[in-house]
Amino acid sequence: MKDFKTEKIIIMSCSSEMAKSILLFRNELTSRSPITIPHEWPSYRFRSFLPLYLEFLENKDDSLHLWITADLLEKRMVGDIILYMKTEYQETGFLELYFLNEKDEKVYFKECIYLYIRFVLKQLSGKMTRIRTETLMSQTFRIHILRQIGFKLKKREDPYLIWELEPDDG
Repeated sequence: MKDFKTEKIIIMSCSSEMAKSILLFRNELTSRSPITIPHEWPSYRFRSFLPLYLEFLENKDDSLHLWITADLLEKRMVGDIILYMKTEYQETGFLELYFLNEKDEKVYFKECIYLYIRFVLKQLSGKMTRIRTETLMSQTFRIHILRQIGFKLKKREDPYLIWELEPDDG
């Protein structure tokens, strides 16, 4: 998959080489990378998907996608993005965005989700008719941005809110 960027951030598809490096050669990756890789990166959720992701890539199964988010100006990793499809929810992609901390989320979330919805999902058109994501009820910043983009509240499961976007709407 293609990478997408603005003047400030880049969303890069996680290659099998990168996934293996994160899993097996973390120290070497950190020391050789031209981009600063904080100890907290990637998220635990992203790390937990890496072995499965490698298996999916090997089997040419495209129901799981992983991306890396980096700040181009500061030259550091700032987050990661996961998109997966479940067989019981055909044509629905489940989107998860993680950032190193709350400060990074405030700085990068809006730009990342706009870039992701506008460009990355276009590469996957025809495979999904809707995108779902969830927030905590307390994540008012995310909720505000999701509404701006066109996500609609689909379900309330305290303390979570499930949001849905039909890509043609966004």
